[in-house]
Amino acid sequence: FHIKLLLMDENPAPIKVVLAGSSQVRTQIDQRLLNRQLGTNIFATELHFPGNHSLDFLFLDRKLREHKADVIVCYLSETIFFNGAVSDGFPFFFGFRDLPAFLRLGGKPQWAPKSFGLGLLGNALPIFWLRDPVGERLFGDKVAGLGQAEQLASLAPDLHQRATVWAALSRAGPQSKFCFAAFEMFVAQCRSEGKRVILCCGQMNPILARQLDPALRPRMLAFLAQLAAKYDNVVLLQEKNLPAQTEADYDDLSHANKAAQLRFTEAVARVLQDLDQPEHHRQSP
Repeated sequence: FHIKLLLMDENPAPIKVVLAGSSQVRTQIDQRLLNRQLGTNIFATELHFPGNHSLDFLFLDRKLREHKADVIVCYLSETIFFNGAVSDGFPFFFGFRDLPAFLRLGGKPQWAPKSFGLGLLGNALPIFWLRDPVGERLFGDKVAGLGQAEQLASLAPDLHQRATVWAALSRAGPQSKFCFAAFEMFVAQCRSEGKRVILCCGQMNPILARQLDPALRPRMLAFLAQLAAKYDNVVLLQEKNLPAQTEADYDDLSHANKAAQLRFTEAVARVLQDLDQPEHHRQSP
C-alpha cells in the first residue's frame, strides 16, 4: 500500500487517479492496462484494501492529503454498505483522532470490540504492529497466511452455499445507516479538497445478488444518485454505463475474471480520458 503511494508520487503525470475500494476494484480494473490506455497525462494507482467498507474511504482520503490525488474512482457494491460498519482493515487505520467522528456518525464500539481495541492499541503503541513481521522472522512466512488459510478452508465449496451464508450477513440497519453517512462525509471532504470522485455502481456475482434482500440494491443506487445530485465533484457511472456481468464473468462470488476485467477497464478508461475536456458532466449520459 505504501509502496504504491510512493510510486504514485514519483510519476510525473499532471493528473493522478486513485482506484479505491475492496479487492473488487482490483479485479474489476487492471491498473496496468488502464495506464497504457490513458497515456502520459493521467496516471492511475490501485489502492484497495481487502474487505473495505465505507468508513475506509475516509481513512484513505486522510492518507491522500499527504500526496497528490486529483480523482478517486470508487467501486461500490452492496458489500460496501450492508456487510457491517467495521472492515478487516479498520484496525490498521483507526486511531484516537478518529473516535469523535466515529461516534458522531453513529458508530458503536460494540459492533466490533476486538477491531476497535486493536486500532486504539496500535495507535497508542505503534510497536504493536511489528508483531506480524517479527512473527514471520521467527516462525517463517507461512505464519502470515494462517488466518487467510483458515478462512479459505471454512468456505463452502459450492458457490450457492456460500451465497446463502453471505446473504444472511447482508442487511440494512444501524450499521448500514452509519456506512451511508460515512461515505457521504468522504465525498464532502473530497469536494472541499478539490478532488473529483467517480462512483461506479458495481455488483456482485449474480449467484449472490439473487440471494440478497431485493431492497438493498435499490437503496444503494438511490443513495449514489442522491450524492451525484448533491455534490458537484461527483461523476456517477450507473449500471447502464458499465459492462453487464453474468455468472460466467466471476471467479467466485465477488471477484471478476480477466475477460470481465478487460471490458470494465476499457469503460473506466473512456471516462477518465474525458477528464481534460472542458465540458465534463457530473453524470455520464
